[in-house]
Amino acid sequence: MSRRRSALRILAGVAKGRPLVVGQDEGLRPTSSRVREAIFSILQAEIEGAHVLDLFAGSGALGLEALSRGAHSCTLVEVDDQRCQVLTRNAASVLADESRARVVLGDARAPRSLLGAGAFDVVLMDPPYRRGLVAPTLLDLACGAMLADDGVVVVVHEVGWESVEVVGWSQQRSRRYGDSGVTFYRCPGSGASGPRE
Repeated sequence: MSRRRSALRILAGVAKGRPLVVGQDEGLRPTSSRVREAIFSILQAEIEGAHVLDLFAGSGALGLEALSRGAHSCTLVEVDDQRCQVLTRNAASVLADESRARVVLGDARAPRSLLGAGAFDVVLMDPPYRRGLVAPTLLDLACGAMLADDGVVVVVHEVGWESVEVVGWSQQRSRRYGDSGVTFYRCPGSGASGPRE
């Protein structure tokens, strides 16, 4: 059964119930409500005041959910120009202060080339399944010192995905929700520092 495009909404927080536009992009697979709720239930202590990076952002369902639930800022990365336009519209319709959301056009597999070193507290990524996108993205994040000390990376992936080991990171947990899995990494002492604006 296909997911109704018009049913995509922010689940909780200050923007609860606000709709998100997906458009007619058949290649887009928005993160399901069940998976989003599970992720943020686990992350609830991490989100308040966090600087968030949403890679392969699509409609922005993950990153804008984080902002609704109290994240300080979110950088949303998407390779497709039309999707970036949708992201910008969604941010404007969901947020009272849309400056908290930064939309970046570029390849999410190489975030350090787009953003440089950073200090993101939480990284969310839900890339297209079965395209080999997770491993290069995680390695680029790790090599680029893009995470704050004790940062968290959340990967949404297909069931049966072979997890990726990243030196210096610990895999915290992995959960299954229907045909999707979610794996959490912790990055202690990642070494990113400096201003996060």
